[in-house]
Amino acid sequence: MDTISVLIVEDNPVIAKIHRELVESVEGFTVVSIAATRKKIVDLLVNKRPNLVIIDNHLPDFSGLEIISFARNSGLPIDFIMATAVNDGTSLTLALRYGVMDYIIKPFSAERLKASLASYRLFFMQLTEERILLQKQIDEWYKTKTFFSPADN
Repeated sequence: MDTISVLIVEDNPVIAKIHRELVESVEGFTVVSIAATRKKIVDLLVNKRPNLVIIDNHLPDFSGLEIISFARNSGLPIDFIMATAVNDGTSLTLALRYGVMDYIIKPFSAERLKASLASYRLFFMQLTEERILLQKQIDEWYKTKTFFSPADN
């Protein structure tokens, strides 16, 4: 399995370090960078093209949703997990419309982030393999955010 590259977008250095440690404790993931400024984030998205971004929504001079919107409008093939204290319905609705893979409200447990990463890894592996998916597998994904094993084809 290829390693999933992760960019962490977090302005609090202590939280960013904790996120890095958690991500790198899960098999198959590596953190390529941590960023907190719009310029650096955009540069990393365009030039490094991480597979996944774990992003806070409340940043000093912009929102994580602005970054996700930029990525979507630029056609960048990057997935996002929102890890934020922002818990209003409007932000959640926008995140879902932008295709965020998961929305985790701070503070959260290490197990919650690890479960999200494990689900993402399965999603990533299943959809990057060249194979046909069955409707029941797609239905299962939408219901539980996990696919069946390849033996279920």
